[in-house]
Amino acid sequence: MLYCIYFLLLALSLLIGVPAANAENTDPDVAACNNIGDLDARIAGCTRLLARKNLPARSQAILYLQRAQGYVRHQQFDRAIQDYDASLKRDPNSAIALGERAVVYNQIGDPDADQAIRLDPNYVLAYAARGNALSQKGQFDQAIVALSKSIGLDPKQQWLYINRSTVWNAKGETDRAIADLDAAIRLDPKQAVPYNNRCWVWTAKGELDNALADCNQALELDANFAVAYSNRGVVWFQKGELDSALSDFNKAIRIDPSYWAGFTGRGDVWRKKGELDRALADFQQAVRISPRAARSFVSEGLVFEAQGQIDRARSAYQQAVALPTSISVIGAIGPVTESFRREQEQTQDASRSAKLPSGLASPSSLGKGATTGAGTLLAFSTAPGQIALDGDGANSPFSLALARHIGTPGLEVQQMLTRVRAEVVSATHGKQVPWSNSSLLGEVYLAGKP
Repeated sequence: MLYCIYFLLLALSLLIGVPAANAENTDPDVAACNNIGDLDARIAGCTRLLARKNLPARSQAILYLQRAQGYVRHQQFDRAIQDYDASLKRDPNSAIALGERAVVYNQIGDPDADQAIRLDPNYVLAYAARGNALSQKGQFDQAIVALSKSIGLDPKQQWLYINRSTVWNAKGETDRAIADLDAAIRLDPKQAVPYNNRCWVWTAKGELDNALADCNQALELDANFAVAYSNRGVVWFQKGELDSALSDFNKAIRIDPSYWAGFTGRGDVWRKKGELDRALADFQQAVRISPRAARSFVSEGLVFEAQGQIDRARSAYQQAVALPTSISVIGAIGPVTESFRREQEQTQDASRSAKLPSGLASPSSLGKGATTGAGTLLAFSTAPGQIALDGDGANSPFSLALARHIGTPGLEVQQMLTRVRAEVVSATHGKQVPWSNSSLLGEVYLAGKP
C-alpha cells in the first residue's frame, strides 16, 4: 500500500531547511527517513529528525507519517496509529494520512476512509481501504463497489485486483475471483501472491489439480512463502495425501511460527490420523495466535467431540459461531482472506465412524422431550430414515453447504437452513434432503442481525 505515498527527499529537505542541492550529503537523517528499503533505518532517521527543535508543523506531519509507514510494515499497528494521529494533528487535511490510517484501522477492526475520500475523491488507497473495511463487516456488494472504483482510478495496480478477488470469493462468485487473479497475474507474472490466492479459490471450487499447480507456481517464485505452503497443505489434505499435507504444514510453521492457519491445518492432519492429543495442541496454539479465527475453534470442537467431551465441544462451537466467519492476515501484497467457509473440514467425521444403525433417527425417536421444549431447533443432514452422502471430496454436501451459509450476516437461522437444504438437494440431484425440526419462539441470527 506504500507504492503511492513516499515523499520525495527533495520535498522533505526543503521543509526542514536542508539545502536541496546536496540534501543527501549534508543530512543523513533525512536520507534515512526516506529510506524505502531499510525500514529500521527509516524509523530511526525519522525519530532523530522529530527530536530536533523548532521544526514547522508541516515538517513534523510528514515525519510522523513516514515513521508510521515504517511501523505499518513491521505490523506495529498501535505505534503506527499514534504516529498517524500525530501527523493529522499537525496537518488535519492530509488525505494520505487519513487513508493509510483507515487501512490500519481495517486490520484492527475500526475502519474509516470516508474523510480521506471527501478530501481527495480520486484517492485510490482510500477507496481500497473502504472496500476492505466493508468486506470485513460482511457488506460484500458495497465492498465490490468501492474496490471497483479504486481499480477504475488506477487499473495498473496488481494488489487492487487481488483485494477484489478475495471479496468475490467471499461472496461465492469464484469465477469472478479467478478473473481478477488472472488480471493480477497478467500485470506481473513474477509475483507469488496472486498464484497463491488463485490456488485457494481453485480449492474452494473443488478443482484440486488446478489448485496444486498454482500453489506450486507460487512456491517456485517464493520458496519462503508460508501461506502458500499452508494452502498447498490444504490441497494435499483434500486429496487425501496426509503425509504430503503434514510436510507442507510443517514447512509453513517453520517459516512463520506466528501463522495460525499452519497449526490449524497440521491439527486437521493429526486428527485425521487419529492422534487427537497432537491435534488439540495444534488447534489450541492456533487459537492463542489468532483468537478471532472461527476455523480453529471448530476444529478444536471436533477433537473434543471425538474424545467424548461434549460440553467442551459445545463451548468451542459456540465460540466459533460468535466470531466472524473470516479474518484477514497480512500477505506479501494486500490482505489474504482465510475463510472458515472455504477451509472447513467436515463436521460429521465422528458420526460417520461411530457404529450407528443405518439412516438417521427421526425426531420422535431421539428420546422423550427432545423437541417438546420451547426454543429448540434440531437440524439433520438428511431426512429421517435416510443415509447422508459422504460426497466425492473431503467434505460432505451438507457440511459444504452449512459452512457456506452459516456465517452469512443478516440471515435468520431457518432461512439459512432453507438455503442449505436447497443447495444439498441440487448437489445430490435430489438424493439427500436435509431436515429440521423447530420450536423456536422468535428469530435467531447466528452471524448478526440485518
